[in-house]
Amino acid sequence: VRVLALLLMVQSLPTFMGDTFQILAKTEWNLTTKGFSSFVAMFGIINIAANVVGSQMVVKLGIRKYTALATLSAALSPLGASLFSFRGLVVGAILGFLGSAQMLGVTAALVAEGAKSDVSQGKLAGERSSFLALMKVIGPIWYSMLYVKGKKFLGVSSLPFLFNIMLGMTAFGISQYYL
Repeated sequence: VRVLALLLMVQSLPTFMGDTFQILAKTEWNLTTKGFSSFVAMFGIINIAANVVGSQMVVKLGIRKYTALATLSAALSPLGASLFSFRGLVVGAILGFLGSAQMLGVTAALVAEGAKSDVSQGKLAGERSSFLALMKVIGPIWYSMLYVKGKKFLGVSSLPFLFNIMLGMTAFGISQYYL
């Protein structure tokens, strides 16, 4: 159960960039408020599609294969951003749309493992909520530090995205070993 919780943390941390992404989009990519709003709306549509398709693919591929595919897909967006700026981010988000639903398989495995270990669903839900609350605090601080320090010491603004690629590869490795 603990390894699955760690895997969920590694997979979910990129979603807690906080305002760092918005600041980066405005200062580095000169994205207007309208452009940013359009991107967020597009990402919402991608999330819906990913969850609809992903829930069907988990059944067909199994948890391990689906998680591998979705985790690698999640790395396309930060890879695109790192290499090609905003357009790369958008293309990566579209091509790697399953990355938005990468936690489906892990969540299912966590529920199944919790049932095997006689851990109640309420306790699992409470632990997950506490964990996500912690990520909401740590994530924005960590990503803002990566952005600021990356610009100051390395002269690059893509450090948060490079970190997300590293998280994706870590999640892939953990999922292939433990699922």
